[in-house]
Amino acid sequence: MVTGSRLDGGTQILSARIQKTIQSIKEIVGNHSDGDIYSMLKETNMDPNETAQKLLNQGDRSISWVQKSSLKVKKERCIQ
Repeated sequence: MVTGSRLDGGTQILSARIQKTIQSIKEIVGNHSDGDIYSMLKETNMDPNETAQKLLNQGDRSISWVQKSSLKVKKERCIQ
């Protein structure tokens, strides 16, 4: 399923699954744009755990065990 949502005003149209993954990661990493998150997802071969870790580390914050647990739960939700 593809929606009409566009990424940061660009022409990229994303599937509902990718949008859901981006929103889940955004809840964890905070102030990164959808475009930043999507670019990192592509860089990490669409791995949401690695994407979140890299984005968190960009902000000079280390990922805590609570955030790791949250990532695993959100990843499972995205896969289903």
